[in-house]
Amino acid sequence: MKYSTKQGRKVYEYFVNNPKKHISADELYKKLSGSVGKATVYRQLEKLCDEGLIRKYSIGKGQSSCYQLNKEKHCETHYHLMCTECHKVIHLECDTLSSLSKHIMSEHGFLLDSSKTVLYGICSDCLEKQKKQINSEK
Repeated sequence: MKYSTKQGRKVYEYFVNNPKKHISADELYKKLSGSVGKATVYRQLEKLCDEGLIRKYSIGKGQSSCYQLNKEKHCETHYHLMCTECHKVIHLECDTLSSLSKHIMSEHGFLLDSSKTVLYGICSDCLEKQKKQINSEK
């Protein structure tokens, strides 16, 4: 972090201590409640995103974004899947999508930014829960 306050360090340290966790700003504020103000949480999240230390995932219209530690530079080279039910982010390294990116560039002259490309849907765990719920209602 370029410039760091005690509260700012607490925000960043949460991500360092929970590297695989995806969390919304409001959830983070609740976790740090009493030691970091809500406005500070939002400012620090924006600053950490600008510095490339954390990643922001937009879930959808009307829903809060979530954030995750950006500890691996390889996140810039692959796509991400986000479950619209549980908000889990899955790192996806897929030759088919790499081929699609190449096709879009060569045929349409458009360079995709895979670090910002997120495909939304429902993960296998949530699909399984839905199936069980449907079966239990029968």
